[in-house]
Amino acid sequence: MKSKYPRPPLVAESVALARHTTMGVGGEARYFFVAEDVEGLRAALKWASEEGLPVITLGNGSNVIVSDEGVEGLVIILGRGFRAHFIDADGVVTAGAATMMPTLARFGVERGFGDLLFMSGIPGSIGGGVLMNAGAEGFDLSGIVEWVEYMTADGATVRLSRDEIAFSYRRSSLVGLKGAVVTHVGLKSHVAPLAVAECEERVRNYMLGRRLRQPGIGKNSGSIFKNPSSEVENSANPHKNLTAGALLDRAGMKGVTVGGAQIAVEHANWIVNLGAATGSDVRELIYLARARVLDLFGVELEREVILLPEDIS
Repeated sequence: MKSKYPRPPLVAESVALARHTTMGVGGEARYFFVAEDVEGLRAALKWASEEGLPVITLGNGSNVIVSDEGVEGLVIILGRGFRAHFIDADGVVTAGAATMMPTLARFGVERGFGDLLFMSGIPGSIGGGVLMNAGAEGFDLSGIVEWVEYMTADGATVRLSRDEIAFSYRRSSLVGLKGAVVTHVGLKSHVAPLAVAECEERVRNYMLGRRLRQPGIGKNSGSIFKNPSSEVENSANPHKNLTAGALLDRAGMKGVTVGGAQIAVEHANWIVNLGAATGSDVRELIYLARARVLDLFGVELEREVILLPEDIS
């Protein structure tokens, strides 16, 4: 029987995913597609749905660890057609999901939008950021998201208002949209406009603080675990008021190495690819770190990074 939705010609096979993630580990995607526009994305999603293929979207790949076995199904990356951003008559910044968050922070500087500036040091796309409720400097995306638009597996476009999305610390209900792809995000500033010079000064301070806390340490995926103090208040266990990095440091994890992966000496909540790490090396180090903190302090750390494909399947 002839397929109703033929395979798009630009869908590639057996593509290495390591070069599409900031950690630089992992196997191949069975199928791989760069969607340059809405129609191309729709065609790929309809084909994958008809073939019964799971769909995984990669943003900047800055918070994912891909398994060495790779990913069965279709991995989609949004291309140039999803990087445009503009402000509408209501003051809402509409951004394609592939727009990098530092780009939007710069857009905020130019317009005096002070509550967009925290994105200046977050190395990810706004599409991936809204899934994980990315944040920094005491702010996160839940405070500025006006709406999110996504495409379903059958190619339909759906827009959710802020009130229809549940946000929590480094997570949103959008993660549960299996097979759907976030395409556009609406952001709105809720503070009085600032002078451009003041915005630039804030960004400089943010970036300086980030460099002091998180020195450049090679290939990594940023924070591995969430801070327990962000989830648990007034806990009887005093260790739950410590950051994940502090707990891992006290557990003696800095510098611990498995294969080619190492807990960063500079920051215990980061794992570094020393050059030849595998997905298994990184996973083993994550499990070891989590087990040691639980054993020593009774705190069960929750991962901030996503493991592919198991966290999505």
